Amino acid sequence: MIQNGDFLRDIFSTSLQVKDSYEDYKFKIYNVKGQLVHSSSGTANGSFDLNWDGRDKKGSKLASGIYLLSLCTKGQQAMRKVILY
Repeated sequence: MIQNGDFLRDIFSTSLQVKDSYEDYKFKIYNVKGQLVHSSSGTANGSFDLNWDGRDKKGSKLASGIYLLSLCTKGQQAMRKVILY
């Protein structure tokens, strides 16, 4: 987490490594109901950083709670649970 000073709405940040150079990825965030609340995509070249500021795809602040983060590439898929305060 990158703290913004108020210990609320900090930015989730992680460094990731993809196996192949220039691999497309999709980063999605779901609430516990399984609803997609945020997504981004791009092309990664080896190691890269992903940041999320706790906002939905419309830019509104999300409620505190548990969210599921999904990262998919051509050859990999990972899912993690995070708690937004």
